[in-house]
Amino acid sequence: MVPPALLPSGPFLRHRLDLQSLPLAAPEASRLVAPAASGEARLVAETWNAFGGLLGALSAELGIEPGLTTAVLCVESGGKGFGSDGRLFIRFECHVFWERWARQTPANDDAFRAHFQFDPQRRWEGHQFRSDASQAWQGVHRNQETEWQALELARGLADAPALCSTSMGSPQIMGYHHARIGYATVQEMFAAFGESTTGMRAQILALLDFLRGTGGSSTLIDALRRKDILAFARAYNGPGQAAVYGQRIARMAQLFDECQRSHAAKA
Repeated sequence: MVPPALLPSGPFLRHRLDLQSLPLAAPEASRLVAPAASGEARLVAETWNAFGGLLGALSAELGIEPGLTTAVLCVESGGKGFGSDGRLFIRFECHVFWERWARQTPANDDAFRAHFQFDPQRRWEGHQFRSDASQAWQGVHRNQETEWQALELARGLADAPALCSTSMGSPQIMGYHHARIGYATVQEMFAAFGESTTGMRAQILALLDFLRGTGGSSTLIDALRRKDILAFARAYNGPGQAAVYGQRIARMAQLFDECQRSHAAKA
């Protein structure tokens, strides 16, 4: 049963003072060390060690195994909320920008096609951009620098729709979900996620707010409680790559369990 303080009818998690003061990092006694020289295992251990204080408390309240919430962060963004340059970790989706802005008017569509393109048959692929017609097309998803260049270009055309078309931070929540996680505008969400000192806390609280949903029930929470990772993958990231995405989450959750068993054996 979901505790009353976490019911969708109550305050958003980011408004809870107890969660604002809870340590972000995992307590020393629960810190993990990867049992083998595996990059994935190290990622799981490092993500938990960095954010397990908050992740563990929220997972316990919601009745989700902490390894699953840790796995979601690892799969979505490699456990990163910020890039190496200190900017928010993002992914700009050209096809979403087209849906939310460009298709609304012929003029918007013309402006979009001058700067962006995507595969019309597989909309999540073939994302490219260019600053002007004299430049060659380049891939949006090459690295964080190209993601930011594409986003800034789109913001110059339509700020809110561009941000709504961007997934943000460690949980990679799309900007158009800002109201679901307690932000009045997408700009407010973008600013909160991007704060250098408080942004990771805001991102993790947003992940759990997103999972618990609205309306008194959540398919996402229910799926994680049942450990139905494929159902979770479909609901969280869409059906297109649900099997692959679900397998990656399952793998990360398995590695979390292995890290815990190794930790317990050494204690």
